[in-house]
Amino acid sequence: MIYRLIKYLLILAILLAVVIAGYAVLFDLPPPSQEVVISVTPNGT
Repeated sequence: MIYRLIKYLLILAILLAVVIAGYAVLFDLPPPSQEVVISVTPNGT
């Protein structure tokens, strides 16, 4: 019985490591670039 518990915990730990690694890879991507245009008017005119 203890062997089964250790086996399930080991599988759970491996799956958790895979999920964390996948999350880190996917959310480490830079956001898509977008051109931002801001009009500037001089003061006093």
